[in-house]
Amino acid sequence: MIAAAAATLALRVLCAVAAPQPFVDSLQPYISRSATDSALTAIAAREPDSLRFALTLTRDAVVRAPTDSARTSSLSFASRLALSYSRAWEDSFYIREISRFGAAPPAWRKRWVAADSARRAGIVAASRVGTPAAMKLWRSSARDFRALSDTAGLAAATGNIGAGFYLEGAIDSAAVYLERARKLAVSIGDRRTEANAVGTLASVHKDKGEYREARTLYERAQPHESRDAREPHRRFAARRLALPARARDS
Repeated sequence: MIAAAAATLALRVLCAVAAPQPFVDSLQPYISRSATDSALTAIAAREPDSLRFALTLTRDAVVRAPTDSARTSSLSFASRLALSYSRAWEDSFYIREISRFGAAPPAWRKRWVAADSARRAGIVAASRVGTPAAMKLWRSSARDFRALSDTAGLAAATGNIGAGFYLEGAIDSAAVYLERARKLAVSIGDRRTEANAVGTLASVHKDKGEYREARTLYERAQPHESRDAREPHRRFAARRLALPARARDS
């Protein structure tokens, strides 16, 4: 009973931490709205994770905006961020997503931000509280994204659930959810979520001793992951080196 109560409290705290903060018309120290288009493109090329995080904050800001002009400003900046990412990586996925988000009714946007906040809180929970708490948040997020008919959010949450099963050692369940996430991501051209799912699927095969399959999947994931300037080849190299020599050299 005590453990259950503690887990419930932790979930509430994490949700509160992940909840949108008071509206501020700036993303500093992340990415300034006053940055030029060329500067944003350079940031996208150098630090794609920072730009993706700025997109998340900007969508939060759209929902929190106190006035129509502030809302319009946030949507405009989100479009600039998405275009900058597209220019840097020849990937129009975020342009499509921001266009869809901007065209959606306010109530839909609010529910989307809540579902994504729960998903992100699950990532925090996985490291600070434990996988069971994270899984609750990810399942809740997946249900909400499914109700919103949002394939991108559902793919990401499904991949998180698959990763959660993997962390718990339930590799057969992990494979089911990760493959589901991969297919969803492929259907909408979300290369990052696809690569995340494929990379963890490779780990599943490695743990099963299926080294050839693992190597093939790691190599499929590598081009996407190595694009991130913050992690140039490190995750891929670590996984690759973790394979037995006979598998690496075959």
